[in-house]
Amino acid sequence: MASDIPIEQDNVQSVSVFSEETVQNLTDGFLELLQPEVVRVQKSLEELTSNQEEMLKSIQEKRLQFDDSSKLQEIQTMLQQVPAYKHKVNNAHKSMIALQKRIKPLQARANKLKELRIARENQTKKEFEQRIQKEKLLEAKPSK
Repeated sequence: MASDIPIEQDNVQSVSVFSEETVQNLTDGFLELLQPEVVRVQKSLEELTSNQEEMLKSIQEKRLQFDDSSKLQEIQTMLQQVPAYKHKVNNAHKSMIALQKRIKPLQARANKLKELRIARENQTKKEFEQRIQKEKLLEAKPSK
C-alpha cells in the first residue's frame, strides 16, 4: 500500500532525516572502510590483466613458431618414420637374441677346449719335469 501513494522526487530530496554533516561523516566512514579493499582488488585486477597480456603474447609467439610450415613438415616426416625405425630396432633386437643363442654353445665349447688345453699343458709340463727328474737320477748314479 505504501507503493500506492505517489511521491514526488522533489519532495523526497527536500525531506532529509539526517543532517548534511551526518551524511558526510557516514559517507567518509563508509569509504574509509571499503577503500582499502577496493584498492587491493584493483591492484589484483591490474596484476591479473598484465599476466594475461604476457600469457597472450607468449601464446602468440609459440603459435608463430609452429606456423612455420617447413618445421611442421619436418616433424610430420619424423613422426611418419617412427614406425619404420621401430621395426628396424625390433629386427636388430631379434638378431641380437639369435646371435646370443648361437654364441652361448660356442662359449661353452671354447671354455671346455681351454680347460683341455690347460690340462694338456699341465700334463706335458708334469711329464717334462718327470723326464728331467729321471735324467738327473740317471746322471747322478756313478757307473760301476
